[in-house]
Amino acid sequence: KAEIDTKIAEAIPGTARWLRNQALLFQYGDVLVWSNNKYQYATIDTTKQIVNRCAVVDAGGILYIKVAKLVNNIPDKLSTDEESAFTVYMNKIKFAGTICYIITYPADLLKLNFTINYDPLVLKANGELINSETTIYPVEDAINNYIAGIEWNGTFNVTKCIDAIQSVV
Repeated sequence: KAEIDTKIAEAIPGTARWLRNQALLFQYGDVLVWSNNKYQYATIDTTKQIVNRCAVVDAGGILYIKVAKLVNNIPDKLSTDEESAFTVYMNKIKFAGTICYIITYPADLLKLNFTINYDPLVLKANGELINSETTIYPVEDAINNYIAGIEWNGTFNVTKCIDAIQSVV
C-alpha cells in the first residue's frame, strides 16, 4: 500500500491545474535537468521564480497559458527574454502533443466613474482622510484592494466593487 501511495503522489496528472502549478515554478535563468523521468530544476530558487500569476484555460484541446509577474505588487507582462525562456520551459515540461499558447500582456486598464458622497468632516474633497498621520485615501484603497483580490483571469464585479467602497464610506 505504501508503494502504491508513493507512486500516486509522484504521478504527473497533466491537468490544467498541474500545468499552472508548473508554470509558477519557472525559474528565469536556470537550466532544466532530466531527473527521475521528468524535467526539473537541480536547485529550487524562489528568487528566480518570476511568474506570480498564471491561469490555464482549456479551449477545446488548446491550452492558453496566461502569465504575469508582479512589479511593485502590480501584475505586468513578461519581458521578451523572459517570455522566450518561459515558452521553452513550458515546451519541455508539457505533455507531448499538447498545443499551448503563452499569453502575457500588460494589465488591463480599468476606468471607473463613480459619484462618491462623503462626509467633509472625515474626508477632504480629493478623498484623503483628514485625521491621519499618513496619507490615506480610503475609497481608492478599497477599490485597489478589491481589484487585488480578484482571482487571476477572474471577472470584475461592479456590485462587489461598490460594496467594497461602501464599506469604508
